Amino acid sequence: MQQTTKNRLRPASRPERRSQRRPERHPVRRTAHRTARRQESPPQVSFGAETINAHDKTNRVRQLFAEVADSYDQMNDLMSLGLHKVWKDALVARVAPRAGEHCLDLAGGTGDIAFRLYKATNGKAIITVADLTAEMLHHGQNRSFTHGIPPHAITWQVANAEDLKCADNSFAAITLAFGLRNMTHPRQALSEAFRVLDSGGRLAVLEFSPPDTPIFSELYRRLSRRLIPALGKQIADNEAAYRYLVESIETFADAETVSQWLKAAGFRSVVSERLGGGIAALHLAWKY
Repeated sequence: MQQTTKNRLRPASRPERRSQRRPERHPVRRTAHRTARRQESPPQVSFGAETINAHDKTNRVRQLFAEVADSYDQMNDLMSLGLHKVWKDALVARVAPRAGEHCLDLAGGTGDIAFRLYKATNGKAIITVADLTAEMLHHGQNRSFTHGIPPHAITWQVANAEDLKCADNSFAAITLAFGLRNMTHPRQALSEAFRVLDSGGRLAVLEFSPPDTPIFSELYRRLSRRLIPALGKQIADNEAAYRYLVESIETFADAETVSQWLKAAGFRSVVSERLGGGIAALHLAWKY
């Protein structure tokens, strides 16, 4: 009887064999870790025709505009076929700044919009220019003298429009001309503009856009791709920077999409106007 009992107890050794098979599960865990790392990789965004990590774009944009700061106004002449000055006049007219109002010009380094805001209010508005690139701001400050504007009449600040160091409801009017497409997260920039805009305030966004008609769109695309980088090499000795600016227009959202972004950010009474045969769009939006 004792011998029979010992034989029946032998199967109790099976758990030892199961424990020996446990290492086979490790490859599955390692695969899961690799999958998690892939899911945590930085989001991809466009930089002209390139696709790059989102955290790289801000620095690359800052470097590019530092290189072209002195020739930026000529670049806008080329990109807009000379019409950008008329469009900026229209932007300020739509905003209709008033004396005593706090106005913020985002991505306004060279001062084109700020100078117009100043003159539209006879110097009685409180104007702040925010730009990612210190070299652009320095160029704008130098230009203020040629426009007859006192050096301290406008505040110039290095700032990222996607993360403004301003209190909520700080400004009565915000302008953004030809800067939205260069931002890493343009929708975040619009949300920040909504946050710092006071109730009853307005935002005006001027940006390049794909032309309305297919024929003009193709003509403008060919002209831009061939002529503008070549002229950029002659004017600023920087063909690559001007090629990026052309590509950034081609890869950016159309006017209707920008309008939807504005509404999603919380803006109301959004009105969009196509300019220059559709190569630009002017958006006016309100915060209620």
